[in-house]
Amino acid sequence: MDFWKYFAVGHEHHVYCNPLSEAKVDELIALLALPKEGRVLDIGCGKGEFLIRTVRRWKCNAVGVDLSPFFAADARSNVEEAGLERAIEIVEVDGSKYDGTPGSFDAVACLGASWIWGGLEGTLSALSSWTRPGGVIVAG
Repeated sequence: MDFWKYFAVGHEHHVYCNPLSEAKVDELIALLALPKEGRVLDIGCGKGEFLIRTVRRWKCNAVGVDLSPFFAADARSNVEEAGLERAIEIVEVDGSKYDGTPGSFDAVACLGASWIWGGLEGTLSALSSWTRPGGVIVAG
């Protein structure tokens, strides 16, 4: 079986593809305190729910990155269903190879996918490269 298909089947009924509860993620989103017209990046965005809720809450723009063709398709579908295609872009690429502009995001998240960079230390280093001075990193 294809690895990403197996992963998608295992997360089929999950709102988020990470170990956090919906309540905890909503709490994290509320704490972001994004500026007007802020930008958010989510590496390992799964089905895009973190971005959808963040954009709804903060009226910002966002980019979601996921290597899984199944999750990227789900995320695009969910973004379209939410009517947020103009605010959220989904990119299907390995997070470690994402070539977004350094220092261009007010918040950068990687929830449940720190394995991309071999753990928390590597993840924080990578995420900080995309984060604006004074921006927020959400990782775990």
